[in-house]
Amino acid sequence: HVSFRFPFPHSQLMQYLTQHNSGPPAICLVVFFTISGFVIYRPFVAARWDGKPMPPLLPYATRRFVRIVPAYWVALLVAGVWMNEHYLYTPTGFLRYFCFLQLYANHTIINGGIPVAWSLSVEMTYYALLPLLALWARRLGARFGRFGSECAVLVGMLVVSITYQVTVLLLMPHTDLT
Repeated sequence: HVSFRFPFPHSQLMQYLTQHNSGPPAICLVVFFTISGFVIYRPFVAARWDGKPMPPLLPYATRRFVRIVPAYWVALLVAGVWMNEHYLYTPTGFLRYFCFLQLYANHTIINGGIPVAWSLSVEMTYYALLPLLALWARRLGARFGRFGSECAVLVGMLVVSITYQVTVLLLMPHTDLT
C-alpha cells in the first residue's frame, strides 16, 4: 500500500519523504522493499517449484518477530518516556503503535510514536501476508501453472492495492501532516 501512495502528488507520505529526507532519495525505500520481498519470498517459491511443501510457518514467524518486535518495543518505550508521549500508553496508542498500525491512520503516518516506524508497519504487513500469498500462488498453480500463478497473485495484489488507495483517497479526509 505504500507503493501506491507514491504516484499521487498530494500524498503526505511522499511529500514527507522528499522534503525531509536527509539521506538517499525515497526511491531507495522502494528498492529496499523490493529486494527484501524477493529474498523473503524466495524460499516459498523454491519449495513450490521443487514440488516440496511450504516452509514451516512457525520458524518463519518467529524469525520475523524476533528480528523486529523486541527492539522496536524497547525503542518505542524509551522514545515515549524521553519525549513525554503519554498517548502511546493509552489503549488506542498501544494498538496503533505497538501493533504496527501507525500507517493506517492519516494523522499518525509520520506524526506519532517513532515517525520513521511507518516502514515497520509496511514490513509487518508484508510478513503477515506473505504466507497467504504463497499459499494462494500454490493453489492457483494447478489452474495457471507455476509462472502464471505468480502473475495472477501479482495482478491480485495490484487490484487490492489500487482499490485500497482509491478507497482511502475517497473516504478519508486529507489532513496536513506538517
